[in-house]
Amino acid sequence: MLKLLKRTKLKIQTLYLQKQEYLYLKSSFLFFIFFIVTFNYPQLLYGEISPASVPFFKALSVKGKSDPEQVKSFLRESAINAREPVKSEARRTLLEVLYGEENYFAVSVLGETFLGENPGEKGIALFTALAFLELKDYNAVLRVGTLADYRNDTGLLYTVLMAEIAGNKPGMGDNLVRFLLETPVIASGGTVLRGPLKDRTKTLFTSVEKHLKEAGTYSALPSMVKTLLSFRIYAENRKFISAAGEAVKIISTGNSEYLSVGIADYAARIFALAGRSSAGIEAFERGISRGENGDLPDSILEHLYWGAGYLAGRRGFTPRALDYYTRGMEHASGSFHDKLLWYWYSLILHRSVSDALAKLDELTSLWIDPAYFSDLLSDLSAELIRKGNWEGIRGMLEKLNGKADGDVISRISYFTARAAREGFLDADETEIERWFNLSIESGEGLASGLYYKIMSTAALEKDSGGINGIFRIDNSSAAVPGKDCDELLYGAITFELSDYGKGVLENCRERFSLTAVRAFAAFLKESGDYINSIRILNRYLAALGYAASEDDIRILYPDAYRKGIEETALEEGIPVSVLYALIREESHFSADIVSAAGAVGLSQLMPSTAGDVASRMRMKTPVLTDPQINMKLGGWYLQNLMSRTDSVIQALFAYNGGLTRVRRWKKEYSALPEDLFLEAIPYRETSLYGRKVLVSAVIYGYLYHNRSLQEMVTTIFRSKT
Repeated sequence: MLKLLKRTKLKIQTLYLQKQEYLYLKSSFLFFIFFIVTFNYPQLLYGEISPASVPFFKALSVKGKSDPEQVKSFLRESAINAREPVKSEARRTLLEVLYGEENYFAVSVLGETFLGENPGEKGIALFTALAFLELKDYNAVLRVGTLADYRNDTGLLYTVLMAEIAGNKPGMGDNLVRFLLETPVIASGGTVLRGPLKDRTKTLFTSVEKHLKEAGTYSALPSMVKTLLSFRIYAENRKFISAAGEAVKIISTGNSEYLSVGIADYAARIFALAGRSSAGIEAFERGISRGENGDLPDSILEHLYWGAGYLAGRRGFTPRALDYYTRGMEHASGSFHDKLLWYWYSLILHRSVSDALAKLDELTSLWIDPAYFSDLLSDLSAELIRKGNWEGIRGMLEKLNGKADGDVISRISYFTARAAREGFLDADETEIERWFNLSIESGEGLASGLYYKIMSTAALEKDSGGINGIFRIDNSSAAVPGKDCDELLYGAITFELSDYGKGVLENCRERFSLTAVRAFAAFLKESGDYINSIRILNRYLAALGYAASEDDIRILYPDAYRKGIEETALEEGIPVSVLYALIREESHFSADIVSAAGAVGLSQLMPSTAGDVASRMRMKTPVLTDPQINMKLGGWYLQNLMSRTDSVIQALFAYNGGLTRVRRWKKEYSALPEDLFLEAIPYRETSLYGRKVLVSAVIYGYLYHNRSLQEMVTTIFRSKT
């Protein structure tokens, strides 16, 4: 009964998020009636799910816990009767279960039947092809692969290649080269595979070589194919020096038959990792020479120029690197043109701030997407603040206004206004107010992009209009037409399949409506999975271009662990909105999260720091994944830093970057007020952290603690002296 009640509650939330007001049962009486009806007629709980799809979700909910035959029975029912995309999901899952049971014959028969109806379903095709591979029916593997267009899927291409090698098929050579050139790479040197092949990722190319040698076909391969295969094997095994040796041959040859844009970019990074930048530059030079003679298309040549520039820049050969990037732009188009331009301008900025300022007009005349350069322009403005070049800041605004991304204009106009108000620039109050208003009008985004809008509003002591004014709330976007994959998310909600829902969101990204995503994010929040509810909703609002609704803001900034956080804030004398903001930005309320550096829990404390704090609090060895313990330790630590610094914002900087560093930075930039000191901090992570916590604190103050924007900004930046 409790589970049904929970589902009823989720159902009501879903209806609310869909803005079906007439079904949103607000009174306790109607809720009681609704519960009684759904208890007797549980199919009403599945309003967004067709009856034929229900068995599929039941199968997922009992998979691994119930009789396998029952699971397969549920899957067969939906595989036959459900509508798409649930039908394909049920079929793929059924094949997965049968494949796990090593019932390859059943997989092959069912898989071919399913593909006869929908030949483009890659997941079904992969299990079917793998089953035929296990059955050593290599012709069938090729048939299935061709039907599903294996050339556009790494897993299918690998399976077809294995069949061609084992069966000594004539097309093996072409597919081997395609596989070596087009298989994506990840940072570790491995590849991206999915489903039943994901465990083979780390030794993928090694296994290909092994099968070639076992089949007796390796020795007959062309020498460049062997070189390409050796390059991928050395790279996946992190033998970068050996990989660089093979890369010299591939890049120098400049033969488009054995060279792709992915291999060119990967080779540049391998040369850098191996400490063979000079050899890499020479190889890229020879490849460029071939390309300029017409032996390579511009689509590859532009990447060779990038590789040469990247390596030359790492060696400190700045003029040479700039020349490579400039020549590369003559052959480039679209986003890769902007990539070359970004590296060109980055080198100029790191060589000379004054040169970067002088080159702004050239940069804006060449860029295609201004947003691509926002980080470099932010770095330039920070350098100008560190040097006290306030005329340079004003010059940036004059050159970029109307050309750069909105967040950049919001940032630079705020700096200009603040510099003038502090007396660093000559300007009257009318002009200062105009700059602040420009900052407010240009600010956008859901997180740190709002920072300058908030700070300018506070500086003008304006009425911000509350959350609506900060976020440009748009509740009209809540009722968005459904899309074909929505049923998958509603099923995940109804049957409490959070992992499944997160998985299909990754694999079916553009086929969900925002309404369904909002419902799923609300479900995750209700389930206590705050980190994923925040990330998922944030990503989809940005990707789909919708403004946030009021309900969205409460999902993005949840009042998680409310009792514990409020008690800790009161005990330590910390503004509760600040403690909420710190925990949100540190962990997104994930109690068991561990960072790459080893920081643990809600307030992301290092074990050594937590141990020291615990001893001062006379606490036994703390369990940092316990949310109550963690927040108490984090609250005490923040209060301790507040007592040793001049403001809340300095304590936050110290929390992120360390107290010793903050004192050194403050000594170096002592002439700057706190908000401009934030911009001068040389650690980008720490200055960004300060902005993000300020934004979150303002929002928490508005949503839950009845604090105005002006109050929160004053609280955080006010100096004790």
